[in-house]
Amino acid sequence: GKIESQRIAFHGERQRPFPGGAEQLEHRQERTLSFPMEGYTLALDFPLRSGAPELLDALDAITHRCGGRVYLAKDARCAPERVREGYPRLDAFAAARGEAAGEPPRFASALSRRLGL
Repeated sequence: GKIESQRIAFHGERQRPFPGGAEQLEHRQERTLSFPMEGYTLALDFPLRSGAPELLDALDAITHRCGGRVYLAKDARCAPERVREGYPRLDAFAAARGEAAGEPPRFASALSRRLGL
């Protein structure tokens, strides 16, 4: 597959991530909101400081350009359009959730409200 090299300026000491982890994933799962896909996953945690939201937006853009996606179970701020781009079956999940939850929804998470599901 295509490998794209990217460089991010972490703005000196202020935006250094806490120790993270990397893992190679081998199997893509075709479930509605399944995260695993063939390739590598990288987890980084940044302190919430000035400039962090812009840095995370830049990292999200790189992830999208490389064909990746954010891990929804650990995300609290990715833009809804980026999430939709990374999870092509999101509409199927939204439809199933709508059927199960009813109108207005009897249950909702902060994530579903943020993404408009």
